[in-house]
Amino acid sequence: MRLRHKTTTAVITGTQWNEDHTLAAHALGNITGAVTIDLANGSVQTGTLTGNVTFTLPAVAAGTTEHLTLILTNDGTAGRAVTITGIQWVGGAAPTFDTAAAAKNIIVLRGINGAWIGDGGKFA
Repeated sequence: MRLRHKTTTAVITGTQWNEDHTLAAHALGNITGAVTIDLANGSVQTGTLTGNVTFTLPAVAAGTTEHLTLILTNDGTAGRAVTITGIQWVGGAAPTFDTAAAAKNIIVLRGINGAWIGDGGKFA
């Protein structure tokens, strides 16, 4: 899976940058149980839930920001649960994810000043 993002002219450390860039998603493969996210693998990560999953996120250093998008697909079995600890969810509560067989969910997380803030959605 590849995601394309069109940028506009921006100044990055004194250099003009105006080009398309491609972000490749890192495939976690089939996942179940405890999964630790490594941001060195990229800011977009995909996985197929073959059981209930509890994600552990890396620490976000104070004064820094991080971005992580998880795109998760349930396998052929309904009822897979996703837990991400240490998240401050937009709206105050974790979203309700689609647990139907083969359902997909997208979770967008921002690490800001030492804390993770999350939002989630689902799509067919």
